[in-house]
Amino acid sequence: MKYDDASWHRGGEFPKELKPEDAATHIGMFVAWALQHGFASERHLKKHADAVAAVQERRMTGRQFVLAHGGGTFADTDLSKPGNAFAAAYYEKGYMADWQAFAAARGLHSDYHAPDTWATFDDLARILDLRVSEWESGNVEYARLPASLLRKRGWWPFG
Repeated sequence: MKYDDASWHRGGEFPKELKPEDAATHIGMFVAWALQHGFASERHLKKHADAVAAVQERRMTGRQFVLAHGGGTFADTDLSKPGNAFAAAYYEKGYMADWQAFAAARGLHSDYHAPDTWATFDDLARILDLRVSEWESGNVEYARLPASLLRKRGWWPFG
């Protein structure tokens, strides 16, 4: 099952000033988080072990991984069984809304304008950590995110 594909986002309202790979940033952020949380599929662990390690060590972004090793797609073959259980419950039902709220809170022109950086990832990871803990506790309603999670973290590490 395919969860997402960058090509699905490149038409219509995709901003003309952006590069085609910018349509994969939101996908890559989720995949990087999944790889960092041990949700990589056996296929990736065998076939792309160096690339998985590069994402885990922050030498490659999730977007780079998705474009190089998935053709811009994110599918159930990318994740382990627990990873797929979470993705099936959250990615389609809540992730895009969270991603759009995340981008809007940063004043971006669109959710495709989010930079493919580890700083962006670190801020988004706080949201994904919340969502996986909600899912683990049986809450799959994905309520509105607290403003504190939507804020960009500055130099102060506690806010």
